[in-house]
Amino acid sequence: MSKERVVAFTDAVLAIIMTILVLDLDKPDPLTWSGFGKLWPQFLAYAFSFFWLGSMWVHLHIEWSGVKLVDQPVLWTSITLLFFCSLIPYSTSLVAGNVLSWDLAIKIVGIMITLTIWPPAMLVFTLAAAMFLFLKSASAERRMQVKIKKDALANNGMATPDDVAAVGGSAEEYLAAIEAAKQAAKEADEGDKQ
Repeated sequence: MSKERVVAFTDAVLAIIMTILVLDLDKPDPLTWSGFGKLWPQFLAYAFSFFWLGSMWVHLHIEWSGVKLVDQPVLWTSITLLFFCSLIPYSTSLVAGNVLSWDLAIKIVGIMITLTIWPPAMLVFTLAAAMFLFLKSASAERRMQVKIKKDALANNGMATPDDVAAVGGSAEEYLAAIEAAKQAAKEADEGDKQ
């Protein structure tokens, strides 16, 4: 396969991904400067992701200039890179709601290292940021479960719907918290009787 065909495919996919980024931006309501001002986290996440992809595109062209032979491992490496790039619009929409988070800091460090020292750092830091978001969401889920159980125990073994809603819980979590609280209260009663 010719190098030009792979480069053209990569360019096309990156161009589509960069275009999709703008489609996720909300329209201001009302259509005023203050309406746009309220959307600053989305625009910041969009700009950062756009230039992140642009930087990747520039570095890919530098790397492709040195490629002499396109074999199957090169093709699969390119496909894998494009797979992770295709997740950027999704992660941008997640980050837009949490602009001031460690995820953004990880990406900023990654882009600085990419631009100054080591071009492949962008992929490494993208994976690091993804792992951070995954671990953060798992930790938030655990904290929510603990809060529901504490609220249930503090309320004589019953969590109120407001307790569950306050931490973003679902009906299933509410029922599970009630059952756990009832079980804990039953065990406490049995312990007092002995």
